[in-house]
Amino acid sequence: MPKLPDFMSPELAAACKRAKVTLRPEMNEDVPFALKAYMLSCDWEVQRSTMPLDEQFGFLYQQFTYQFDHYKKHYEGAEWLAIERVFDDR
Repeated sequence: MPKLPDFMSPELAAACKRAKVTLRPEMNEDVPFALKAYMLSCDWEVQRSTMPLDEQFGFLYQQFTYQFDHYKKHYEGAEWLAIERVFDDR
């Protein structure tokens, strides 16, 4: 059996296997993708507003930044992981 990465507990490894994903430590290069994913998942909240498109973008950017900074500050020492690959059984 291959050695687990240092950041991965046996429980997390088993959950990843069941979910058919691989994880890796988060890197600074992941932030733009995370921001885009956040904006795409939350855009429905601001689309109903009367805010112009540029203000909607600014609002979502600000919310992402606040949440990102909050989690980094208040969960120091947490394992920040990124999904690297989703397996396809086809």
